Order: sequence, then structure tokens, then C-alpha cells
Amino acid sequence: MRRLHSPASSRSPWLWVPTLYMAKGLPYMVIMMLSLLVFKRLGMGTAAITFHTSSLLLPWVLKPLWRPFVDLNFTRRAWILFTELLTTLLLAGIAWSVTEKSSWPGTVLLLFWLMAFSSATHDMVIVSFFRLRISEDDQERFVYVRRLFFRLTMTIILGVLVMVAGNLEVITRNIRYSWSVVFYVLAGLSLLLLIYNFFALPKAVERTPRGRNTSLAKLRRVFHSNLQTFVHKEHAASAVMFLLLYVVIEGLVAKVSILFLVDRGSIGGLGLSPQEFAYVQGTIGFLSLVGGGVAGNYALRQYGFRRCLFPMAAALTLPKLVFVYLSFDMPESLLPISLCVIVEQAGYGFGMTSYFRYLSMVSRGHRSAAHYGMGVAVMSFSLMVTGIFSGLWVHIFGYRKFFVLMMLSSVLTFAVTYRIHADADCDGEKN
Repeated sequence: MRRLHSPASSRSPWLWVPTLYMAKGLPYMVIMMLSLLVFKRLGMGTAAITFHTSSLLLPWVLKPLWRPFVDLNFTRRAWILFTELLTTLLLAGIAWSVTEKSSWPGTVLLLFWLMAFSSATHDMVIVSFFRLRISEDDQERFVYVRRLFFRLTMTIILGVLVMVAGNLEVITRNIRYSWSVVFYVLAGLSLLLLIYNFFALPKAVERTPRGRNTSLAKLRRVFHSNLQTFVHKEHAASAVMFLLLYVVIEGLVAKVSILFLVDRGSIGGLGLSPQEFAYVQGTIGFLSLVGGGVAGNYALRQYGFRRCLFPMAAALTLPKLVFVYLSFDMPESLLPISLCVIVEQAGYGFGMTSYFRYLSMVSRGHRSAAHYGMGVAVMSFSLMVTGIFSGLWVHIFGYRKFFVLMMLSSVLTFAVTYRIHADADCDGEKN
């Protein structure tokens, strides 16, 4: 799409990129991570938690279907502000519903589902919004800024607010009230981001709204065009297999690892309190994740995509052996648990760098934003399916056997890495 230049689009990205990506990260972290702790503290079983929270990835899987409607109606700025307003209202609704036993779990799950669709739409829109308003050179420089502020919401939510909820549980002896307060705080943060972004986001319109010219047939044609241009890319089959299978091990362990840290020792968990979890995962884990990502990007710049593929695949998979160790040793001290989380999170940050670089590479060219969204949909499908089954397998086998079986799935990561490495055109130096 042709970039239109205007005075508004010359506004410094530093004024709006950080808050835009915090507004992206806040609902995503709530949906994908905080929900696990809330549902566990409210008494939901492991298999049910992984099923419901993994199913919330469905909007990210399906978002290419309604992308044409979003692209052809209103402006991207309008969609961003609307979804942020909707997220604010839904967070406030969850805060109220958590305290009502009659609303659990049906109403709470419904509100999470609505927030997932809102967050997926926001995620989809800001990709093209960012690309249209920032030069290609500045886009490269802002990669780290975007990732940092997106991940900063992780430590705010899992570090600060989880600790607040844990302390409130001790003080009030009321679990539902404690988490309700946290969701009201989240709604307040979302409202502040909305107000700031309303004034800070560039107001230049890349096109006039075309909703009156939209028809179902036109939406269908746009979607088919996006899909056809994606599947006809060179090495499209290899790309889909890589995006699908590289993250299987991550999909299996992502939600289970959090539940493992907080589950009771009598059923194989480590039994961390909310305060301990906030320190281990929300603070130390966040710093390790950011450090691993920085190291991964540095390695890609220094050595290129091809030479980094196998080391990054190893970094993603092998550090997950720490969960095998923890499930058998069951340490009571926070020191070994913290060290294990540091290793695993640093490996995840380092190992996923090549994955997102490859996703960016295969989506370049005509309709790049649409193709990037389709790549994210493939990744989300993999994470959703593996996450749904992960809790069931924990219920059947227990944490120890599950983590051993999880490590076997690393074969898939190395297999698709080998296939991508063999593609002659997948050379990071060219990109």
C-alpha cells in the first residue's frame, strides 16, 4: 500500500510507539498468562484451565478472516482506539464478575473471549499502522522498543499486580476480592493508555473510510487474494511447516509450566505463593526473557540467520530440561527454582528470535501485513492445539511424565529447522 505523507505522520514515534505496544501487551498478557493464575486461584482444574485459556487463541487463528472487513472500514486509528476502549470496559466487567459466584465461570469466560477478539483485532491493526507511519529505517530501529514495551506489561502484570493480589489475599482472606481489585487496576491502566493514545497517535488518514462500498463478495475476494499470494510464495509449504512445528514444544510447556510453579506439592507442583511466583516469573523471568531476546538479535546481526538457526533451536528446546529436574527434585528453596526459570526464559527469548525473524522474512513483499497476520495465525493454531492437550496429558500422566514426553517433541523443532536450513533462499544476510 502506498504510504501517504502528512504533517501528522511526521510526529515522533517516541511519543506513541511505546504506549501503543503497551496497550497491545496488556490484554494479551492478561488473556494468556494472568488468566492461568486467576482460574487456578478460583479453583478450576488444570485440564480445564489449559483448555479454556488455550482456546482463547482462536481469535488470533481466525483473524485473517475478518481482516478484509477491518481494512475496508474506518481508519486504523479508529480501530485502535475502539479496541482499547472495549478492552477497558471488559477488564472492568471481569473485575465485577469475579466477585459474583453466579458469574463464575460462564460470564468471566465470555468476557475473556470478547477481550481476546478485541486484542486480536488491535494486534492486527497496529502492524500496518506502524508500517504506514514510520520509514523502513526507523522501523528497524524501533524493533527493540516495540518488544521491550510489549514485554514490559509482563512484569507489570505478573510481577507487580500478582504480588499485590497475593498480599491482598493475606490481608483480606478473600481471594475473589483480591483479584477483583487487580482487574480494576488493569482497567484503570488500560483507560490511561487509551486517553494518552487518543491524543498521541498520528491523526493522518491513509485513506478515506470505505465502509459504504464494502460487500460480502468484496470481503471474500480480498481474503482469497491475501491467501493466494501467501500460498504461492516460494517455499510456502516449508514456511508453514516451520511456523507450525517449531513452537510445538513451547505450546506444550507454556501454560503447564506456570501451573506447575503454583500447583500444590501433593499433586506434583512446586506450591509457590502468588508473591513468590511474582518474584520468580514476573521479575527474574522477565529480565531473563529480555536478555535472551537482546542476545538473539545481536547474534542474528553478527552471524546471519542461517548460522543461528540450529543454536537457537537448541536454546528453545534444551533449557526446558529444567522442568524435568524440578519435577523430580521438588526443591523447596527459591534459589534453584529461580535459576531454572532464568535458564529457561533466557533460552526462550534467544530461541524465538530466529522464529520471528523468519516470520518477518516470509511476509515481506506485496500484502506484507496480511501475510504476517497469516503467519501469526499458523503459529497461534499450533500453540492453541498443543496447549489444549497439555493440561489433559498432565491430568493423565502427572507433571513428571508430562515433562519427559514434552522433551520428545523437541525432535519436531530440529526437524523443521533442518528443512528451513536446507532452503537455498533462506539467507539472513540477504534480508
